[in-house]
Amino acid sequence: MTLVLTRCTVLLSLLGLTGLLDADQSVYRLELSSATGQSRVQARGGQINLIANVKPKLQKSHRLQIMSETMDVSIDAGPGPVTFKDVPRGIQSFRLVVIDRDSRMPVQQSKPLTLDVRRYIPR
Repeated sequence: MTLVLTRCTVLLSLLGLTGLLDADQSVYRLELSSATGQSRVQARGGQINLIANVKPKLQKSHRLQIMSETMDVSIDAGPGPVTFKDVPRGIQSFRLVVIDRDSRMPVQQSKPLTLDVRRYIPR
């Protein structure tokens, strides 16, 4: 039941209906980017580096996650550099999501970051 509720919550969040989820009207400026600033990145050993920017500082009742829209995976993150592991090649989309620690509901999310992940070939 919890998994179904979580998936419904994420769906409402992705549709921009977070007001239905939480009365907390926190406003963060969220930005997720690749470490190189490019949309084409090379995965070394299946890992890519992302940069999470959040302003103002997160409230203590909130935490940050990076969610993959295409892989159905999420990782906990903090502001700054984050390594995302086991990323397959191809077009992948990610979002930075602020989660309420108590209710575990999404509060706010960033625009999607779409990356073309390529395999790293050493020369």
